[in-house]
Amino acid sequence: MKSKSGFKKSILAVFLICLAVFIGYSSHKKDMPKEYGDLYGYVKEISGETVSVDKLIVIKNDNGDTSKPAQKVEKFKITKDTDIILRNTYNSGNESKDSKGTINNIKTKGIVIVWGESKEDVIIAKKVVVFKHN
Repeated sequence: MKSKSGFKKSILAVFLICLAVFIGYSSHKKDMPKEYGDLYGYVKEISGETVSVDKLIVIKNDNGDTSKPAQKVEKFKITKDTDIILRNTYNSGNESKDSKGTINNIKTKGIVIVWGESKEDVIIAKKVVVFKHN
């Protein structure tokens, strides 16, 4: 009888450890920023504070990330609280330097990554990275 009780306690302990690890991992994963944001693609049109983007789908593989068109246009809106970052890339994209950007840095055919919150048919942008290739 003692061995059954010990076995049950061991199983319960293993279960609780697995549960704690899973909860910790899920919480950590939720806090990690998405590398390619909520929207990644080429700017198609700028209309005031609303920007239309030809969305790209990122494909991860052993040789690095590649992207392909999603055949979908999505919109994001810039507010007074949106943090815009201008990312100057050079040395064939191997190096970059970030600086404070403005809505004026967003250009058609430019690449952006947007993090934000979806509201109906638009993303309210919290952070936008605008790429400038030198």
